[in-house]
Amino acid sequence: MKNLALIESADITFNDGLNIMTGETGAGKSVIIGSVAAALGGHADQSLIRHGAEYALIELTFDTAGDQRVSGMLSEMGIDDAGDEVLIQRKISEKRSVIRVNGETVTLKAIRSIAPYLMDIYGQKEHQTLLSSASQADVLDSWAGEELSGLKEKISGLFTEIRGINEELSEEERDDRTRQREADLAEYEINEIDSADLKKGEYEELQ
Repeated sequence: MKNLALIESADITFNDGLNIMTGETGAGKSVIIGSVAAALGGHADQSLIRHGAEYALIELTFDTAGDQRVSGMLSEMGIDDAGDEVLIQRKISEKRSVIRVNGETVTLKAIRSIAPYLMDIYGQKEHQTLLSSASQADVLDSWAGEELSGLKEKISGLFTEIRGINEELSEEERDDRTRQREADLAEYEINEIDSADLKKGEYEELQ
């Protein structure tokens, strides 16, 4: 982190598993936890910028080797998997806040969707995977084993097929409505022409 609150610059390394931060009031625990939460899509505003600095920068690097969920989510977001690492950067200035994942600018919604799979922060009920219904389903699926995995793939394939059929039906309905509108317009115009009772040479006579 750089230029964050009272901290000019600091590098912190967390180990795998559980990390506990303790210390006296005013030691900086909240600043560190708050910076991590901000980088993962939490609240961030100008008040976080160190006095006299133009911006505050928070960088988080995660080792995601073997985590197919994270790599899959990155792929859906159009972000390259940079060698089993995820680099999150959040730059906060007076005018705006920008978040990048592996160099690609992303929205708050995008970073919040992937955050629970990178880190849990306990204490403020943020980024807790156990509170996510999707994560709960992942835990149950993992416990059920390979038998359920095969069923999930089959259901996923059927769902994709059904969604494709529904899209085709919707497209057909849109085409039908378009054809009907065109037919109604053509009929209206024909009726207008018929009711005008036009005669050859009428235009010249009117002139």
